[in-house]
Amino acid sequence: MMISVILPFYNENDTIQKTIDCLKSQTTLPAEVLFVDSGSNDDTAQIIKDNINTTKEFSLILMHSGKMSPSSSINLGIKSAKHNMVMYIDCGLHIPENWIESQINKYQDSSSDLISGNIFTKGINNIDKSFIAHTYGYMNSTPCLTGSLFDRNIIHKTGEFIENARAGYDTHFIKSIKTNKLSRVINNINLEYYGTNYADNFLKGFKKVALYSKSSCLIKSDNKPIYYFVFALLGLLSIKIDLFCLFTLLYIILRGLLFPIYKSNTLQLFKEIKLILILPLTAVVYDMARMVGYFESYTIKS
Repeated sequence: MMISVILPFYNENDTIQKTIDCLKSQTTLPAEVLFVDSGSNDDTAQIIKDNINTTKEFSLILMHSGKMSPSSSINLGIKSAKHNMVMYIDCGLHIPENWIESQINKYQDSSSDLISGNIFTKGINNIDKSFIAHTYGYMNSTPCLTGSLFDRNIIHKTGEFIENARAGYDTHFIKSIKTNKLSRVINNINLEYYGTNYADNFLKGFKKVALYSKSSCLIKSDNKPIYYFVFALLGLLSIKIDLFCLFTLLYIILRGLLFPIYKSNTLQLFKEIKLILILPLTAVVYDMARMVGYFESYTIKS
């Protein structure tokens, strides 16, 4: 089976060589790897160029999407691939040596339309761990679109990835798979981040959440803005009826503690007292960033 691997990237000079080396070490090699630049201003592209002449294992192609979004880069990569069977993967991830081989075997055995794997998240410090607990789950393997294998002809049914989206395009694509009654199977293979999994300080975390939330106006199936609007109304109402203290207590318990513990699906959190203590603060930072991002997205849209 001839495979085209698509890698959108943006300022990945710290990890791009590791990514290339991981692909060279695959037990089943791809036929080509398409690196699609989403507007980098570091030397990632130069590192890729340096590898083009020295890489004999497969064709290495550097492209420029001209747009500052991974979704647009993925679309360009799918259109430009020489082979119908494509695999999309993000940079900054450690790729197991049997990734391609395992995904192909699963595809052939299951006759499914989309084969995905998992991403294992753990974090490098307590703030990073806390953000991970609120998103993917701490010390947790979560099914993810990155790393998936599929025939690009399914795009005729699902439609392309949402253009100019920095986040949410993956969940929208997965929903399109279900809506169009296509099948998806999760293979038991894990990808892991190099270094920081989400954000290693609160400022970076706030900026990242706000930036990703701006894509909400592009994704009609995303109901989270409605939930946050209702949440804000309840907060204002609690002030008006003198129940703000109760509202805050419930927020700390439910949103700040129980939600990340549920997402993490592990008792490991209880062994790390410092991490438990900053979970509610991370919830505040995360939710405030969400609302800022949503407000900016709808302001731009209007």
